[in-house]
Amino acid sequence: MSNKKKTMKKTHIFSMLLILGSACQARAQQLPLSTQYYQNMITLNPAFTGQSEYAKAVVSHRSMFTGLQGSPQTSYLSVDGQTAQGKMGLGIIAYRDQTDILSNTSAMVNYAYRMKISTDARLNFGWLLVFKIRVLILRMRRL
Repeated sequence: MSNKKKTMKKTHIFSMLLILGSACQARAQQLPLSTQYYQNMITLNPAFTGQSEYAKAVVSHRSMFTGLQGSPQTSYLSVDGQTAQGKMGLGIIAYRDQTDILSNTSAMVNYAYRMKISTDARLNFGWLLVFKIRVLILRMRRL
């Protein structure tokens, strides 16, 4: 195989990898509700919606690096409860995550269905519908 064909083959492979790689979405570091899931499991998995026999409301606020300007802050409110004799659960979550220049506001609707498999076991399904608004805040700063 000649050098020209080898180069063209490498270029073709590189181009394909570049096209495939650009179709992927990358996310890192900023998962606003992930550190507060232990307080409220419906933020992690919608199948937990309506697990309690009573309606539940949770309000939470988290500030990180409080001495620094523009440090991350996350606030959320969630409400969930059972319907239809405990077979279904409905819930809503509203949260706002603010960093220095990026603001995420979301509203989520959770639905859970519980199916009894035997006297001791049940199977839970959960669905989640998310509405998101992302805002990039550009400020003029003097150094």
